[in-house]
Amino acid sequence: MPSLRIFVLLILAQCLLLPATEVRGHGGQTMEEDECKFRIGPHLIHFTGYQPRQRMGEEFCKQIPETGRTIIVFDAFSDELRPRQIAVRIVEDTGKPADYGHSTPAIAAVGPELFTDGTISLEHEFPESGNFVGIVTVASNGNPSDDYTGHFRFSVGIQPSFYGQVIRLAILVVLIGAGLYFLPTMLARRRGKRLPRRS
Repeated sequence: MPSLRIFVLLILAQCLLLPATEVRGHGGQTMEEDECKFRIGPHLIHFTGYQPRQRMGEEFCKQIPETGRTIIVFDAFSDELRPRQIAVRIVEDTGKPADYGHSTPAIAAVGPELFTDGTISLEHEFPESGNFVGIVTVASNGNPSDDYTGHFRFSVGIQPSFYGQVIRLAILVVLIGAGLYFLPTMLARRRGKRLPRRS
């Protein structure tokens, strides 16, 4: 029985050691569950961050874990956006949507241009951690007032808050305690059911 408790403890401790940074695989998520998408007019755009130098093979969404070279990709779900001029700007997040206009200096930008495959990507070297906003503007057919604009907030190099880590640790402690308390009782009941009846 002690060995079983140790096994449960090791499994839950491993969960505690998992990185708290938000990582998205996207493959098994439905459209409603996908937190990496945002709306631009009637259309949906998907945001993905990559750090091939620091975290090769991993995809990130709202929290990009490290500073340095980062590739940001916007994927347009709708085919209607592909024949339109699209521009992307990355600006520092001031918390004020009014500051996301064209007068705010961009730290990285691409376009406006056509992206016939529906994928817009740009690369930037983030020297410092911070909060940022990706702003996507889709040009209308000739009338600037009908342009679509949407934005997606994300962070770079910001570790989870101490408060969030405390909550996460408290939840895991409760799970560990519940596992150590209930599991031996459940196993004892199962063993009792398997014992042959005496005649």
